[in-house]
Amino acid sequence: MSSTGGEDPRRPSQVVPFQPPIKKEETTVTDFFSMTSMSFGMLAVVMKVRYFAWLSFIMAVAYASNSRFSQVDVKQLVSAVGLSIVILLISYLSPSPPPRPTA
Repeated sequence: MSSTGGEDPRRPSQVVPFQPPIKKEETTVTDFFSMTSMSFGMLAVVMKVRYFAWLSFIMAVAYASNSRFSQVDVKQLVSAVGLSIVILLISYLSPSPPPRPTA
């Protein structure tokens, strides 16, 4: 190792303490629940399958329970749960399609 005359080459005035980077909280789980709730809801309305309406409701409840109120707008939360409840009501109150004729 070579020495530079016994002087310390570091500059104490320019030393910056290490600070770990701030991690952003991932919202992919709540986004997934929200997206699947809306998708199953639309499938329930279009295809008239009640199981999709129940899946939409379950995903909306999971979205509401996993979201943090500091990150999510309350209007978005209420609309997601409200839409799934309305889709459940529509799927049970709408008339069922007539049976197919057998030949």
